[in-house]
Amino acid sequence: MLFLAAILVPAALLVGLATRLLYQDRELAAKRAADQRHIAVDQLRRELNSHLEAVKLQEINHLIRSLKPNNPAVIFTAKLEGDRVIMP
Repeated sequence: MLFLAAILVPAALLVGLATRLLYQDRELAAKRAADQRHIAVDQLRRELNSHLEAVKLQEINHLIRSLKPNNPAVIFTAKLEGDRVIMP
């Protein structure tokens, strides 16, 4: 009986620790995936914002030289007066 206890208790302990380790590994993988998605969304947001600013600056420079926008990314333009948007 003592021999079985000496074998079964450590074996049960190892099984319990392995189960806990697998559970923690799954939790960590889910957290890493969520962090990766958050990082990707932030990077996409920064890239889109920088692209929009570049188009805006190009159009401002072009509008200083002429009256007609030439960038296909610009669909329409509107004026801002204070907090109001004046549509053409």
